Amino acid sequence: MLFVTANWEMSYESNIACTFAHVLTRGPDYRTDASLGGGCLLDLGWYCAWTTMWMTGQKPISIQALGRRIQPDDPDSPWSSVQGLVQMDSGAVAHWDCGFDAAGRKWMEIAGSKASMICDDFLRPWDIDKPRFWVHGHDGKARCETVGSGAFQEANMIEVIGTDTYSWREELAIAVETQRVLKRGAKRLQESGAPKGGRSSC
Repeated sequence: MLFVTANWEMSYESNIACTFAHVLTRGPDYRTDASLGGGCLLDLGWYCAWTTMWMTGQKPISIQALGRRIQPDDPDSPWSSVQGLVQMDSGAVAHWDCGFDAAGRKWMEIAGSKASMICDDFLRPWDIDKPRFWVHGHDGKARCETVGSGAFQEANMIEVIGTDTYSWREELAIAVETQRVLKRGAKRLQESGAPKGGRSSC
């Protein structure tokens, strides 16, 4: 997917949407413990933020958010669902949607003035033999791109890291920036609190 954005096939990227959600079925663990950094924003939101920056080369400059806690009446309870609206340094707007309350949502869209690109599982292909995404043009035509087969995430990661051209510095910088913007988002949510019904805004 990166070659589509790198080759400016979409032209100016104005809107980015990234969603990662699943139903939390396991018992209490670090995901439900705020003192351990639990909550969907610092867990699932990490993937949305990192992917947005990696795919576009843009950095967030501000973030707004709405949230719902795991225990609505507990002000210290971790967030179970967060919607983030993020201003990027290019002027583009990103929407990050993460939560422990919706099944099988792992998709992203990057929209530009010439085309939009959509992937229905940017984390790990639903079908490892058909890793795919779609490009929709301004003329209403669309194409499906299938890249390789047998896409085992862990094996591919090790293969890429072992190449001579791999640069960990760029990805490390994105990781640090990801942590910074999510920390700002978490702080805004915490400062604003959650009114009755478990929602918060900032």
